Amino acid sequence: MDLDENQRRKVAASFERVKLEREQASLDRKKSDATVADEFLRAEVSVDDLQKALSPRARIDANMQAVIAKELYEIAITLDDERREECAHLLRTGVLKL
Repeated sequence: MDLDENQRRKVAASFERVKLEREQASLDRKKSDATVADEFLRAEVSVDDLQKALSPRARIDANMQAVIAKELYEIAITLDDERREECAHLLRTGVLKL
């Protein structure tokens, strides 16, 4: 995409924030996996305890969705109509991944 320096900085900053949130989500999922594994090994495993151990995943996913939506909004208001159309095409074709 042909962006001016200001647009390039803003778009890059948005992608960096998404990248950082993905990394945090990955760490949080690993913690959740460990907690699930611990519950699974208990002598008296229960569905309720396993659900509690899995519950952070909903928060992780909600946070990730919120960050992506916010950063897509920031990118959208940064770009002109032609660049937004180009960006939408890149999203549709999988060149840009959410």
